[in-house]
Amino acid sequence: MKTQWIATSSIGLLLTLFVGTASADPIFVDPTAQGSSIVVDFDPNECWEPCTVDTTVSSALDSAAGEAWLDLGDSLVVDFFDITVGGLGYVSDVMITATLAFIAPDILPLANGSGRFFTYFGRFSAGELHWDQPALVDLGDDTALSINFEDLHEFGLGGTTTVSATISRVARVPEPATLGLLGIGLLGLGLRRRK
Repeated sequence: MKTQWIATSSIGLLLTLFVGTASADPIFVDPTAQGSSIVVDFDPNECWEPCTVDTTVSSALDSAAGEAWLDLGDSLVVDFFDITVGGLGYVSDVMITATLAFIAPDILPLANGSGRFFTYFGRFSAGELHWDQPALVDLGDDTALSINFEDLHEFGLGGTTTVSATISRVARVPEPATLGLLGIGLLGLGLRRRK
């Protein structure tokens, strides 16, 4: 009977840890162009002609289409910035640091990206951009915001591409230390029962 009580209590505790976020209230998410920034760093001497890699934060961030109420599992996709390459040649080792500002909640998630681009005077271009995605932003209610910037693999006419950001509300996974303590506690209960 006591063993049954311990097993039932343990299962209840685990379910509370993993399912407890299902009743979280929706939150209002509002990214903004004010305070958002993109910093580009590359060596212009690598090009055959002077090259440029310019970025512009999207004004769409300040429109009603760029805000939403997010429940657990919901996502919002917004145009974050435009990247334009010009000149003639191949630009490697382009480093980008991007900060997406929010009015609500009040956070400033940052990510670093790297890539390479080829352009023929901006008329024809190709390139790729990969991000080291930011960590989850804890909202303090067992949920978090996950902000993922779009990776690029572009090839075609023109020299401008839009990079989007996907903002998702996800359940915060218990930290390994918390799960470890839970496991030690359950092991202790099991050993005590055997004695």
